Amino acid sequence: MAKKFKFDYVIRADECWDCATCVTECRDEAVFVNEEQRYEIDDDKCIRCARCFKGCPVDAIEKVTA
Repeated sequence: MAKKFKFDYVIRADECWDCATCVTECRDEAVFVNEEQRYEIDDDKCIRCARCFKGCPVDAIEKVTA
């Protein structure tokens, strides 16, 4: 199955300050805390609106080619 989008957003754990702004900004509940207690983006739920990307105060979210 072909990818729906040409890019993904990825939260760089080493840069993340755990402020949860990305969770607050995401209207589609695509950002969650994984089993390692790190923030992560569910690619299946993410609509690539960039709200988390733009809202991150420490630029810990990266746009990567899918």
